Amino acid sequence: MQLRGRASVIESKDTQEEQKQVCLPKSSLTPWEVWFVGKEKEEGGRLQQRALEEFTQQLEKRKEKEEGEKRKIIAEEKHKEWVQKKKEQKRKEREQKINKEMVAKQQRNWRKNICKKKQKKNIKNG
Repeated sequence: MQLRGRASVIESKDTQEEQKQVCLPKSSLTPWEVWFVGKEKEEGGRLQQRALEEFTQQLEKRKEKEEGEKRKIIAEEKHKEWVQKKKEQKRKEREQKINKEMVAKQQRNWRKNICKKKQKKNIKNG
């Protein structure tokens, strides 16, 4: 298989090996140089793959961090709602207690008045 320009691919039974062994015309590179260029390309591919994996991990970490922040915000909002409900509940309980006390006071006053009226009645009749 011939490529345009000065580079050509060395034919091989193994297609992977065929893809890796790219060289310029025989006069410009020694076999060692061809091997070295192939290894450098492999290393470049590995570095590129590693960089892609690191980038993917960073994206995952960022996504997890954002999800954690969202959960934290939701938890804070729920806590705020709970505190508000508790305050409202305590306020209602205080109002009920005050109302009960007022009713009890009114009943005592009413009983006192009845007792006083009975005493006055008894004094007038007596």
